[in-house]
Amino acid sequence: YGGNIEGIRAEELSRSNFKAELGALRAEALNVLAFHLLKRPVESTDPLWKKILTTQHHDVYCFCAPELRQKSITWLREAEEEAAGLVENAADAILSKISLPLNAQPLVVFNTFPHPQTNIVTAEVTGKDPVVKDLNGVVLPTELTVQNDGKTQVRFIASLPGLGYSTFLIAPGGERTTKETLSDTFNFANSYYSATIRPDGAITSIRLQPSGDEL
Repeated sequence: YGGNIEGIRAEELSRSNFKAELGALRAEALNVLAFHLLKRPVESTDPLWKKILTTQHHDVYCFCAPELRQKSITWLREAEEEAAGLVENAADAILSKISLPLNAQPLVVFNTFPHPQTNIVTAEVTGKDPVVKDLNGVVLPTELTVQNDGKTQVRFIASLPGLGYSTFLIAPGGERTTKETLSDTFNFANSYYSATIRPDGAITSIRLQPSGDEL
């Protein structure tokens, strides 16, 4: 979108287009998953796509029609909200049929892409100092941040199957994230990159792993 949109609110229109289309694709994916698992009738996304396509023509993208652009942004936001509703409906239907353990707080993470993914999951859970486990009881490395409302934000790396879901367990017993003041250079490395950080927060080196190429 970005190379063809001109004028006021061009970036907003581009991002609204992206969010609406992404929402519609997620809705389709979860509807397909719910049909495959439960034989649940698929909810049509045709009205969403028609609304989205209405905003993707020359007059909207041209700088000479700001009123039409405003209407299009509004329509795209409506499409995004409607897609979120379809996603929630399909996810709720699947969750209602999943057998969840009673001794821990379950966290079900969906992957709407057709291929497996390993990515960072961020979620807010109840309780302080939780620990995240997989269904085999293996504790996953997790970053914890206590929120102002008493909930805790957890961040961990999850491996998810293509067009499917994985269930994780939230239980008490985690270690709270601590803050430390650096007095010397800090070196960090994982399987993807390494970084060197000075005590003042300046990053002096970022290298790709395993090649060692400096960015």
